[in-house]
Amino acid sequence: MRVARLRSLGARVGGFAFVCAVIVVVAHAFVMPRLGRAGLHGRFAREQRAIAAALTGVRDPAALQAAVVRVADARGGGVAVVDRGGAVIARAGDVDGDHVAFPLDDGAVLLLRGADPSIPGGALVATAAIMLLMIAVASLWFARSLARPLGRLAIAARRLGAGDLTARADVRRGDELGQVAGAFDDMAARIGALLDANRALIASVSHELRTPLARIRVALELADESPAEAQELLGGIAGDLTELEQLVEDILTMTRLATRGAPPLRTERCAAGDLADRAARRWQQVHGGHELICEVADAGAAIDGDPVLLRRVLDNLLDNAIRHGGAGQPVTLRVAADAGAVRFEVVDRGAGLAADELAHVFTPFWRSDSSRTRDTGGVGLGLALAREIARAHGGDVTLDSAPGSGTRAVLRLPGGA
Repeated sequence: MRVARLRSLGARVGGFAFVCAVIVVVAHAFVMPRLGRAGLHGRFAREQRAIAAALTGVRDPAALQAAVVRVADARGGGVAVVDRGGAVIARAGDVDGDHVAFPLDDGAVLLLRGADPSIPGGALVATAAIMLLMIAVASLWFARSLARPLGRLAIAARRLGAGDLTARADVRRGDELGQVAGAFDDMAARIGALLDANRALIASVSHELRTPLARIRVALELADESPAEAQELLGGIAGDLTELEQLVEDILTMTRLATRGAPPLRTERCAAGDLADRAARRWQQVHGGHELICEVADAGAAIDGDPVLLRRVLDNLLDNAIRHGGAGQPVTLRVAADAGAVRFEVVDRGAGLAADELAHVFTPFWRSDSSRTRDTGGVGLGLALAREIARAHGGDVTLDSAPGSGTRAVLRLPGGA
């Protein structure tokens, strides 16, 4: 957190202001005196030589006093001439304290005291020019450090708006500009993923609709040519229509659950044991020739949720287990409650899935074996829909599988006894 604050935009602005202040202080403390020192020394030396020349050779005390008074009035400071013993010969103004001593040709000493001469105007101009130049360089660097990432962000935004989904700002900074650019890149990546998913969804739905619609069309054409043959296909047409209805219903349910602002779930208090019993009864009706082992440890555990949707999750998990559980192998349904949650487990004893397959099992319309037909592999929406329903209830669906070890699907929902 402390490092992030030091790299923030506010810290950069404050640091820039501090650097400008340091430049001004350094210029006043070091640059100006150094540039003006030569001029000051020269003016002192010229002043001392001129005064010494004016006073040298003046022997009359009254004339010397008059000359000292004129010099003191001209320079605005005390002036005195003393002999070798320190006795004052002529004096005008105060020369006690700090003063400059300058020897005269006749052995006397000239003492000068007064306001220091001002720094030459050239030194002031040079100092101001150096300060302006240094501040201009610092300002240019600071402005470029702000303008460059903003420019890259603007270019990336225009490219994304024009339809280029690969547009990224790619700004690596630790301050707020870097955070904004990173958020833009994440948003662009999500938009691209959503559009790709929508295109894949449309393509998959089109593919899944094509086969049953083609069979229905063939049956309708045969109805005109050969009613007897069409009669044999009526049973298949009913199955096709049921399949289409289920596909559309699953897609609509997934869309409703994934859409913000969608109507809330019709929740009620559901007993975990009741959900398991209903799933077992449906299993007997649909898959009566296969064994289902039910292990309900906490039948009284309750869940607040939509019972219709929750039963669909269990049905989808059980249907998936029967498809991939291996011929003649039993499927196990377990129910337990722990740590404020209700856990449903569906375990099969099939061939299992590899790690790369597990990464795609919740992708809509994905199948572990693309060559399988819908009769054996479904359309690939069961697990995706199950996860959407579980997450809409505040839970989740996970899969644990390995080649040759079967698959364990876990539905975890908030709830308890």
